[in-house]
Amino acid sequence: MHREKKGVKGKELEARGRGKSAEREGKDHPYLYGLAARLALALLLSLGSLAIFYAVFSPITIYPSYWLISQFYPIDKIGNYFYYGDYIIAIIDACVAGAAYYLLAALNLTTKGLAVWTRIRAFTFGAISLLALNVFRIVLLTLILFSQGKNSFNQIHISFWIIGSTLFVAGIWILTTKIFRIKEVPVYSDFMEVLRIYRKAHSQGRAGGRAKSSEHGVGRGP
Repeated sequence: MHREKKGVKGKELEARGRGKSAEREGKDHPYLYGLAARLALALLLSLGSLAIFYAVFSPITIYPSYWLISQFYPIDKIGNYFYYGDYIIAIIDACVAGAAYYLLAALNLTTKGLAVWTRIRAFTFGAISLLALNVFRIVLLTLILFSQGKNSFNQIHISFWIIGSTLFVAGIWILTTKIFRIKEVPVYSDFMEVLRIYRKAHSQGRAGGRAKSSEHGVGRGP
């Protein structure tokens, strides 16, 4: 009787273990599909030299900058050029900082465990914050150029060029993680999850091989 009870309990525990394993596998597949979709979208956004970011953010960078500067100086605007006296300012792609927006999107898309709506809100917050800082940078540099001349402008512009965008993105991402309570680390958390799934599949494959070997061993009995 004791042996029978132990046998029944052992089978129940084994069945529960299989059930939990099947449940985990059921969660693993949607995660892997979602990861593939996120990485595909990140790759898609990088195509065409980040054309989609420049198409979206160039106009909403140029027009607010022009309007704010015009409150201080009577400048003219033709296309992406601002004219004031002998000064000509071109708002080129580097000024728009499309790569910085892409970096924000890449950080967002390579972060594990975010709901779709949270992901959208987090990127929207980051993009608006970066846009505001970038417009402020353009306006500030332009006002310095008009009031202090080229030497001061060049010195400050180089400083912004080297560290400005990187610090902007880093600061905005840190703030985004605080506001939206993001605990996962971009890239790293996904890597560790994929590694866990791989190790589990590998160990299950080895266990299945052992089970088949033991079955064949039983079949060869006297």
